[in-house]
Amino acid sequence: MLALEMMKKLEPEVAEAVSKAISNPSQRKILASTAMKAKSVEEICSETGIPLATGYRDVHALRDMGLLTIAEVVLTDSGKKYEKFIRAFKHLRISLDGDGLSVWDDDPPAVLRIEP
Repeated sequence: MLALEMMKKLEPEVAEAVSKAISNPSQRKILASTAMKAKSVEEICSETGIPLATGYRDVHALRDMGLLTIAEVVLTDSGKKYEKFIRAFKHLRISLDGDGLSVWDDDPPAVLRIEP
């Protein structure tokens, strides 16, 4: 476990976003799918079985929450463009104890506490 001295306190909105995302099955699948490689919404939906409309809605919600980032904008031969998304963190650790909910990212180390 990381030493507390190495952890940077994050905004409460981040913990709220993480809490919402992990409680939503399709958003959890999207976050898992984009852990190692940037993917288009179509690639994510094909891999996870999420309906395309749900995929677009949840990818954009996760991007708005700061949990996904646009890794690449691709221009096709026909002149259309689309985005590839990747998770904005490598690993998250979540703890619920007497001090509240803690969420931190191992790279870079950061912590968030929400009081109960």
